[in-house]
Amino acid sequence: MNWSTFLCYTGICYATYYLFMLAMDSRRSIKNSGKPETTILTFSEDHSPEKVILEDLKPGLQPGEMNNDAASVGLGGVSMQGLYELAQTEALQYTRSVSF
Repeated sequence: MNWSTFLCYTGICYATYYLFMLAMDSRRSIKNSGKPETTILTFSEDHSPEKVILEDLKPGLQPGEMNNDAASVGLGGVSMQGLYELAQTEALQYTRSVSF
């Protein structure tokens, strides 16, 4: 079997599948043509909004400011200085190659 035969068979299978799906969809729409649409989505909220007071936040940070260590510590990482210290003590375990 060469590539052209393979592509012809793949195209025939795809066309057959596509035509079958079109026939099933049109058949389904003929059955449901007399019925109204029954799917209705409704959303309701039971909670009222609550005002947050800035004094409840961590002291020392202003709104919009970010602590330098917060992003790396929050993700379980270490700072760059800590990374260099771990590399010097050979405490890092390499699981795959590092590309630069």
